[in-house]
Amino acid sequence: MAAKDQSKSNSERLKQSISAGVTQIMKLMEQRSDVSAKISERRAALVAEGVNRHALAAAISYARMSADVREGFDLSLATVRSAIGLPMEQGDLFGDAVSAVSGPEGAKTLVPSETASPAA
Repeated sequence: MAAKDQSKSNSERLKQSISAGVTQIMKLMEQRSDVSAKISERRAALVAEGVNRHALAAAISYARMSADVREGFDLSLATVRSAIGLPMEQGDLFGDAVSAVSGPEGAKTLVPSETASPAA
């Protein structure tokens, strides 16, 4: 009998854990939906201001890359573009464009620092 009671007890604990876990997951999914909607709204506002949506997505993707991944991406992109007859006309994919828009002294990097502490 003791083994049966132990099994039932384990089963009840598992069910409670599942219930709590699913509740938490659903709350997090709701929060994610809210954040995703805000991100979409901000992207749409930038596109409405004239920013090309593909360029915006590429720049955000690039900014989120680690330094090692960016370096590999830059090398691969330059190789691919050269191979299809669209060579790079600038050394850095976004650096010259940022400088041209904001000037050399006003340029800021939006690339996350590899030494920055993670957001809380």
